[in-house]
Amino acid sequence: MAVCAIGCAENVEVTRAFTPDEIARGANGSLQPVAIVRGNERTPLPAGAKIQPGKVTVDRGRGVYVHKLGPNDVIETDDAGRIVAVRSGSGVTRFVPGTASSPEGSDDVRGQLEEPTVTIPLAADDKIEARGSVAPDEPIPGGGRVLTTRKTSMLASGIILTTLGYLPTAYVGVASPRSGDRVLLAPVAGPWIDFAGRDKCVPPAGTQNLPVDPCIGETANRVGLVISGIVQSFGGLLVLIALPSSSYVDTTGDRGVAKNVKPTWTVVPTANAYGGGASVVGAF
Repeated sequence: MAVCAIGCAENVEVTRAFTPDEIARGANGSLQPVAIVRGNERTPLPAGAKIQPGKVTVDRGRGVYVHKLGPNDVIETDDAGRIVAVRSGSGVTRFVPGTASSPEGSDDVRGQLEEPTVTIPLAADDKIEARGSVAPDEPIPGGGRVLTTRKTSMLASGIILTTLGYLPTAYVGVASPRSGDRVLLAPVAGPWIDFAGRDKCVPPAGTQNLPVDPCIGETANRVGLVISGIVQSFGGLLVLIALPSSSYVDTTGDRGVAKNVKPTWTVVPTANAYGGGASVVGAF
C-alpha cells in the first residue's frame, strides 16, 4: 500500500462538452452534466438534472434552493424589494416572495422555489458541459484517453543497481558464521549498519614484521561493505525518484498509448571480494 501511495497515478478530472442528444444517448459515460453552455454563457446545473433532446428538466425539491449567479444573471425584485426571480440565458428561476436572499458580496441567491420542477428549453446549438474523474489508461467519453507516464529507464536502472549491490551481501549475511552479519539481509541499510558494528582489527603480537598485513581480510570486508552500501543506496535513490507516475489527457486518439509490458528476468553470475553470487536483471 505504501508503494502504491507513492507510485500509483491518480485519477484525472476531465471536462467535455456534448450535445443534448449525445447526453440523452449516454455518450457522456461516467461524466456528470454540470452546466449548459450557450455561446459564452455558462449556466450551472444542479445534481440530478435530466437531459433530454431539446430540454433540461430539473427537480430542485421544496427546500432551500441555491442559485449560483452567472456573469450575466439579473436579480429581479418586486415593489417591496423582495427577490422574486433570477433571469439568466437559460431561463428564469422564480422564488417564493420573501424567502430569497443574496447577501452583499455573495455569488448566489438562496430561497424557496416557486416551481420546484423546472423545464429549461435548449437551443439547437446549446452544449451540455459534463465533468468527472477518469482513471489512468481509461478512454474518455467524447474522445481522448488518460495516459500515465513514469521514468521507466531510471526505475529499471535503480532496481538493477539495488539488486546487484544487495544479492552478494545478502549471501554473506546468510553464510557468514559471524552473527552480526545477519543485518546484511536488510537492503540498503544493511551494509552501513554492519560496517558501523564491526570491531576494529587489532594485529596479534609479533605480526608487525610479517610481509602480509594480518588485517587485510577485514579491510577487504569493510571496502566491500562500503561499495555495496553505495551501490544499493544509489539504486534505491533512483527508484524513489522514478517511482512516482503522473497522468495527463491525450486527445490524439488511441495511437501511441503505452501498453502494459510483462516484466522479464534474467539471472546472471557475479563475483566480488566475498566470493560468488548472482544478480537479477529485469526489463519492465
